[in-house]
Amino acid sequence: MNKFRRLCALFLAVAVTFGGASVAAAPAEAAAAATRVVNFTAPTSVYKSQSFTLKGTVQRKAGSKWASYAKPKVEIYFDPAGAAKAYKVKTVAGNTKGQFSTKVRTSRSGLWWAKVAPTSKQKSVVSYKKSVRVKQRTSVVPAGTTCPSWAPIKGNESSGIYHVPGGAFYNRTNPEICFATTSAAQKAGYRASKR
Repeated sequence: MNKFRRLCALFLAVAVTFGGASVAAAPAEAAAAATRVVNFTAPTSVYKSQSFTLKGTVQRKAGSKWASYAKPKVEIYFDPAGAAKAYKVKTVAGNTKGQFSTKVRTSRSGLWWAKVAPTSKQKSVVSYKKSVRVKQRTSVVPAGTTCPSWAPIKGNESSGIYHVPGGAFYNRTNPEICFATTSAAQKAGYRASKR
């Protein structure tokens, strides 16, 4: 019986010691607040290597409501269509209302999204992914009297004729429009010069 009492006393001492330690422990830190990205926008299509704007607003959970997340750090990611892997393009800072905006450019179609960098007080979150299709330009109105290298075919609007490099009237023609290909000129209603 004495052994039993001693064992019970020992068990009780252990329970009190561990129980006291748990009661005296410091309270756990508050959990990081939830965040979200709203109104994330991107154009549906752009021309190759054209710059475009990505923007959105970051909010944080405050009780049962969502409030502005002042000056969040936002990482911009791009996932090119095809076999390439997604990668971080840049990091931008939002304003005091949580709004962020940045210009990017690409030569490939793919998905763009924003990710809020985590902090000790705020959780990380990823926005909806936006698909941006990259189109190849087929024509351009020239700034001067020459066409760019990617659109060397000169179009004359008044006559509806296009001139190719090496043609008899090519060097004398001041283009009103430049085309990337002869098929692009023909689709626009132009016909080939006879010389």
